[in-house]
Amino acid sequence: MGQQPNIELELSDLPRPTTKVGVSRRWTPTRPGDITTPEQMPTGPGFGRPGPDTGYVLKLIDNADFAIADDENRHNVEYALALIAGARASRYMRGPTLEDVEVALTIAGFRADDTGAMAEVRKAAFANVSHNNARARALVDAIPEPVLLETPAQITARMQTGERFLPN
Repeated sequence: MGQQPNIELELSDLPRPTTKVGVSRRWTPTRPGDITTPEQMPTGPGFGRPGPDTGYVLKLIDNADFAIADDENRHNVEYALALIAGARASRYMRGPTLEDVEVALTIAGFRADDTGAMAEVRKAAFANVSHNNARARALVDAIPEPVLLETPAQITARMQTGERFLPN
């Protein structure tokens, strides 16, 4: 922006060339409401699962390898997988990773041996989830938090014993 003619600059107001930018100061969250530990994360109806950069999970899901049944709605399936993976990532207080997507795919039955039987369960659980916020929250709330924190191999082992984590 140009200099206004009625304001005179002092020598100290002029920009000074520097050869090196100084080291930035360390920042710590000190504002009220800053979440610094997983225990401080609010829970309950209406709070959802806030996390950093959860939208990135859509790109991860788009690159993931899974096949849906002919009568499943792809948009609802991808939306539900994004909800589950985003919820897992937020519990670790980080952005989504490939492992979060793998956990979501495992819970949804895409990595199970009986994908046909899980397709019916998925279709009922994911029906209209992308257009109904209450259904979306209920879907994620139905999955026990300890399950969200497990590895895909642990979830697969539990599902082989007959456990299912999607709501009916």
